[in-house]
Amino acid sequence: MRLIEVETKSLASFDFEDAPAYAILSHTWGDDAEELTLQDLTDLEKAKAKKSGFSKLDGCCRQALQDGFGYIWIDTCCIDKTDQIELSEAINSMFKWYRRAAVCYVYLSDVRSEDMLPQSRWFRRGWTLQELIAPGALDFYSSDWRPLGSRADLAPEIEEITGIPEEFLFGDGEFLNASVAQRMSWASMRSTKRKEDLAYCLLGIFGVSLPILYGDDHAFSKLQREIMYHVRDDSIFSWDLEPADIPPNNVNDNLTKTTLSAGAFAEGPGAFKNCGNIVSRGFHNTPSNKFSIESGYVYISTVTHKPDPEDDSVYGLLSCGPEDDPSMVVGVPLELDRSGSFFIRPQGKTPGLFSKPVGSENGGARPIHIQLLRDLGSSASENDRRNWIRLKVAGTGLKVAEACPKKRLENNMVRTRRDPDIAITERTWVRLSQKSDRDTASLDFVLVIDSAAEPEKDRPSVTCHLMVSDPQTPLEELASHQFGLPKSAFGHTKASNGMTHLSASVGIIQRDPGSSQPAFVVSLAQLCEPPETTINVSEKLASMQSQVDLVLVMTTELSLREERADLLEQKTQCSWAIESLERVIKDRMNAIERLRQNKSNEMKRYARLDARLRKIEHLLPGNAATRVNIQDAMKERGRGWFDELITSLVDGNLTHRLPAAPAGSSGHKNSNLETIYTILQFWHHEKDLDTSDWTPLAWAITNRHGPLVRWLLAQGVGVRKRERHITPRLLLAAQYLPDVLGDLVDKKADVWGALSQAVRSGDEAAVVILLENKRVAANIDAASRHNLLLVAAEGGHIAIIKALLSPEGAIANLKAVLWAAAKHSHEEAVGFMIDLGDDSSLGSTKELLLEALIDECEVIIKVLLAKKRTYGDEIYGLGRSLLWHAADQDDAYVVGMLLRQHTSAMDIPDEFGQTPLSRAAENGHHDVVALLLAGAQAQNAPDIYGVTPLSFAVSNGHEETVRLLLRPEWMLESETNAVLAMIFRASLRHHNQVINLLLNTKLANIYWNINEWKGESSCETTLLWFAVKTKNPDLVRTLLTYNTSGPGSTSFLDSVAQQELLEIEFLEVVHRSLGRAVIQGSEDIVREFLRTEVAVDLNFEDANGYTYLHLAALYGRLRIVRLLLSDRRVDGNRARLHGPTALVLAIERGLVPIVECLVGSNKVDVSKEYQGNTPLQLAIGVGDIELIRLLRGCW
Repeated sequence: MRLIEVETKSLASFDFEDAPAYAILSHTWGDDAEELTLQDLTDLEKAKAKKSGFSKLDGCCRQALQDGFGYIWIDTCCIDKTDQIELSEAINSMFKWYRRAAVCYVYLSDVRSEDMLPQSRWFRRGWTLQELIAPGALDFYSSDWRPLGSRADLAPEIEEITGIPEEFLFGDGEFLNASVAQRMSWASMRSTKRKEDLAYCLLGIFGVSLPILYGDDHAFSKLQREIMYHVRDDSIFSWDLEPADIPPNNVNDNLTKTTLSAGAFAEGPGAFKNCGNIVSRGFHNTPSNKFSIESGYVYISTVTHKPDPEDDSVYGLLSCGPEDDPSMVVGVPLELDRSGSFFIRPQGKTPGLFSKPVGSENGGARPIHIQLLRDLGSSASENDRRNWIRLKVAGTGLKVAEACPKKRLENNMVRTRRDPDIAITERTWVRLSQKSDRDTASLDFVLVIDSAAEPEKDRPSVTCHLMVSDPQTPLEELASHQFGLPKSAFGHTKASNGMTHLSASVGIIQRDPGSSQPAFVVSLAQLCEPPETTINVSEKLASMQSQVDLVLVMTTELSLREERADLLEQKTQCSWAIESLERVIKDRMNAIERLRQNKSNEMKRYARLDARLRKIEHLLPGNAATRVNIQDAMKERGRGWFDELITSLVDGNLTHRLPAAPAGSSGHKNSNLETIYTILQFWHHEKDLDTSDWTPLAWAITNRHGPLVRWLLAQGVGVRKRERHITPRLLLAAQYLPDVLGDLVDKKADVWGALSQAVRSGDEAAVVILLENKRVAANIDAASRHNLLLVAAEGGHIAIIKALLSPEGAIANLKAVLWAAAKHSHEEAVGFMIDLGDDSSLGSTKELLLEALIDECEVIIKVLLAKKRTYGDEIYGLGRSLLWHAADQDDAYVVGMLLRQHTSAMDIPDEFGQTPLSRAAENGHHDVVALLLAGAQAQNAPDIYGVTPLSFAVSNGHEETVRLLLRPEWMLESETNAVLAMIFRASLRHHNQVINLLLNTKLANIYWNINEWKGESSCETTLLWFAVKTKNPDLVRTLLTYNTSGPGSTSFLDSVAQQELLEIEFLEVVHRSLGRAVIQGSEDIVREFLRTEVAVDLNFEDANGYTYLHLAALYGRLRIVRLLLSDRRVDGNRARLHGPTALVLAIERGLVPIVECLVGSNKVDVSKEYQGNTPLQLAIGVGDIELIRLLRGCW
């Protein structure tokens, strides 16, 4: 094979076996002239300039270098397509080359992002199917070589686009397990440039080879023959299968007496489009299970079936059917040929799905012969759907030059379609020109033929029209403009071109005696004189075109005039807009000038302020130092210096010593109050007390200085400021100076903030003082009072609740207040509310109990029980007690309280017979179950459906609850007998820990008594079979190692073997279960069986003589084959008399990885013959090159 060196882009040749690691490109071809060829690689610079395909080579090389590969392979330029022998070898080896590649790059030239993936041509081309499946690693790239993801990453999207199940998309050979029909269906919607390539692109998918012959119309048929020789799979005959929801067509459309054969093979992969879920079901139980071709017939064994006794339709049932319904099989339509000895598959009839007849597995199949080739003859019904019109031009000197549509003209015969069910007229245009090329200046004759089919008439009608035309006017142009021609152009059967005068007439002739429809003839004859009227269709067409041109010109001129008027109007409006904008600009300029003047004034003012500020900044440090010195001196004389300062100001001792106010200042500048305010304000800012209560107003209130408070309020000091960590001033007044409450309220003090903070902190005295003030009370409405009650209830402040009660002592929504106290577990407050309320305000005790339980307010239930308002014996809907509901809610605290009441009515079952214990067990509330079991009245009673608490816990997998309930002395007899049934229910949901608990009770020994199960399918109803089927390796391990005699004893399987017990039926269950695990590829489960050292015979043969190794090879389970071969007990050469070994089965199916595993295990004799052939000879017969090389290396 040739590879391209990525750095130099030069070619290098290697033997396939010695080739280095390489990357391979998958892409869709563009124009052949744009793709690089082998010859282009000799002059890449020239090719780079001329061919766009160079970008693929360049991008692929860059990516390979980035991934660490030194070589790449591209189909366009690594194969010499001018060499037919090399091309044939390459096509047959293509799948192998893609499979051997280290990675495959899929370049999608029409995809820019991942969301465009479904529209890519790459998913609709035939050759890319094997390129998708073969490689072990495959990555997708966009048109700019940006990674879109790997095949594994995009597997769900690829499955949706292509219909190929995800399990077959991983390049590990698993696709070989798909049936022939399934693999064909993957190609059903794909196409290739050449018809033969639809066959050649599938060679690798089926592991076969063919000589490559372009122009071979039977390539796809040869492919199916080759597949038939290598694979025994009936699904190859399921083509043309109708969808599952459409019944098969069993009516033959052929109206002749002879039924035509559709052939044994499909004409293309499109015939398999509905076979995506058709899987092989093995072979018919007949002496011969192989296909063969004898004298033009396919030899096959099948069961013939008549679905309707009153109908003659016969179907051959194939050993294949829908994957999701094993009871259905595919049936292909059959009819006896004229000899009455062989069958044909009739044209027009389609296969369908049928129920598998009873007993078909045990025989009933018989060998039959089906005609191989398709009959190519046309039926009478097909001919009857055509009108044949012969053109008779002899003696006119004319020839039939062309027709439109072209496909209707065949050897001076016009063929038109006739559908007896549709009324339609088909018109055919025929050009008649002079035979002599010298008369090039004369006009041509044009014959127009109308063929009309009318359902109500037995025969069609044909009319003709004769006219002349310019030879330069294309016939297609005349036909395409026929509906624009005037009606007067038609209906004439005579015409003259100046030299020749003709007439046309229609006649009828009988085509053949067996036809039910006539043929027609249009005869042309010369006239002696020219006709009065000759239609020149070219002139008519030119005249029509002139009229059209005139209308278009006039329409265009009118449109231009209208547009001109509109533009003039817009131009005028635009002029007005310009004038308006100029006025606006002028106004804006004046405004800008005013703004500049304002800016200048402000800058001057800024300079003055800045000068004053600098002066103050200069004076402040000295003033502050002087103040600090005075303060320090005052502090030395005592700690209460600040209070002494304020007291001196209050008493007026300093008034006469302070300087008088400057002229023009406030008249109160020297007043004591204003001086005190100034000092307090200074101190507030000096100490940075913005986040505390230390403000002048707060100081005045807390120091009980009423006049200062009122003066501050008069000066407009704010009282509504609400900040974090600041106590509302109204609350401070209630705590220190109640006399100013009214003044603060008048100044809009925060009444709600003061009250809510007092209530929240539990300050009962402050709340009482605030509420007793009429001005404060007037600002509290009913809604605010209710909200305060909720806050008090949340804090459990009973005294405050009493103070907040309305004068009448009633609460509008007492229940909400009760719930607020209960949510915070304030038992005393809850008791107060319950005593205060009644049924009208709180609801009945019965309702209150259930609501409290649902809302998890257990304190309400506790108080009601303590106050003897209830004994917990209330019954609710469906006969359910309060204890039942508490068990349902998993409220162990309430359950405990109720159980201490010792009320017998609490534990009664509901209307369905379910007790509180049963309900708690069903939900897995093991704490509640423990409490109920400890109670004196616990009932282990089944409900009306016979389900006990233990059954509920087992079914729902509640391990801890099951552990509590598994007390043999307390269990019912029915439960003891039903432990096995419980184990089955637990296994449905993989509750393996619960199953272990049940098995450890030693009440489940009945499981091993296989005679408990009766009937033909007994093994398929056992727990072991079910554990294997549901792929539950943990349960399989538990069952295989189950000890019947307690700790330290051997498992049941081992004891059976050691004591030689006659438990043949049970061992059959074990062996069939292991066979099921092998077939379904459950590696973990097979490993559990292998760990059972004694009882399991790993060379056990089923009814077909197959061992577990046979089954693993037959179903392509490579991992299972490796696992079995690793066990010393497995005989790799085991085979029934004259039967195949596992190696033979793998060779016949072309399973290279499994053959490689078998021969490499040293457990398989590669020289052992089967039917006189060694494994190597069998591989040569299969024709698989890889198998041949593999087995040849073993000799």
